[in-house]
Amino acid sequence: MEAPAHWPAEVVRTYAPIKPLGKGGFGSVVLARKKKQNESGSNQDDEVAIKVVGSENVTKQERGYAHREIDILKELDHPNIMRLLDYWEPPRTDHTCAAVMALSYSKGPTLQNLLETGGALSFNFARVVAAQIVDAVTYCHSRAVLHRDIKPDNVVVSVASKREDKIWDNEGQTHNTDWEYLLKKWRVTLIDFGFARALTPDDMRKPPPRIAKLDMDASTRSAGSASSNGSNLNKSLSRLFSRQMSSLGNRKYAAPEITKDIRQYKLSYHSNPDVDVTKTLSDHVSFYGLLADAYSLGNTIKYMLTGAPPDEDVNQLISLSNHPLALLFRCVRRKKDKDTAQRTVRYRRSSDLPPEVARLIRGATHYDPQQRTSVRTMRLYPWIDDVLVDRESLPSTARHVNYLSFVLKLEKEDDL
Repeated sequence: MEAPAHWPAEVVRTYAPIKPLGKGGFGSVVLARKKKQNESGSNQDDEVAIKVVGSENVTKQERGYAHREIDILKELDHPNIMRLLDYWEPPRTDHTCAAVMALSYSKGPTLQNLLETGGALSFNFARVVAAQIVDAVTYCHSRAVLHRDIKPDNVVVSVASKREDKIWDNEGQTHNTDWEYLLKKWRVTLIDFGFARALTPDDMRKPPPRIAKLDMDASTRSAGSASSNGSNLNKSLSRLFSRQMSSLGNRKYAAPEITKDIRQYKLSYHSNPDVDVTKTLSDHVSFYGLLADAYSLGNTIKYMLTGAPPDEDVNQLISLSNHPLALLFRCVRRKKDKDTAQRTVRYRRSSDLPPEVARLIRGATHYDPQQRTSVRTMRLYPWIDDVLVDRESLPSTARHVNYLSFVLKLEKEDDL
């Protein structure tokens, strides 16, 4: 593969492209290998993901999102979060792209790949994966960072094989599970911080705006308790953050407060060449906060355990999979694809989930954000906490927020 035309000369000299990994609304990602020689003269075989944000005719919005992603990733350091290794920002006169980033590459299928392969995951595998995602997002929230695009496509599970029965089958799983071993075996990486947003101390100090109360349907009203420890709800850090932000994210996983009250917003940065990355970059906004990530995470965990995507009903999927024509099709496919060992996508009813897990999912996906279980509270659930045997759980109160340094710097400059 030839180096893309919009790669800066420094990137071409340092990395050799291997293959495309994906393309999104703001750019593209290519798998590359470092070709620079180290001091001993031997070639380093480090694989990285080269992400390009924007292309020709770069917009200020693209430049703003690129700056924001770089500034955030420079300060995040967690074993389950992708790392920023290097970055380049071409001069604005080049009109090639907003920025190029070299990111750590995690080899393995995405969680979406696994769910599409076999459906509902085994309890042990789902628990190990969920615990690592919750821990990573808890860390982000302790730094007042919203991911805003949590979904199975953005979760990579290293060394997970589509042929490994333990990923889907509960047979042989016991209460005496070696979680430490499984955490090392199935390591999770949360990727794609292109929509991430760093909140400021001022965002927490301001009272949330008066907005129309969201209507709840009957199924949501009966969702149940938002947390096993309701007394901590009003003290939660997550409940204190609420501000006007861009309405974005995957609609299957986005919280209702993002999608139900979208309004027009007049951007103010068009006349200013320097984009303040703590300000809104979109002309469509809604009011929300850290609890939006909890909703996306709850929907992701539910998908992992039931095999049903958020926009589909698991009971209907089970009925369709048991239809005689579906059974005949699977039988024919097994005979035809005997060598490829194709799996049957299976589903699990919500009523078959352990009570604690069902409570966690109901709380995290509560329609009303003020009744929703925060990610930091999810982190304290035994179903999550018991897996993370060697990790200290982060405090869940608002007094423990370690804001990113660039946010504090920009806020200080605004006060001068």
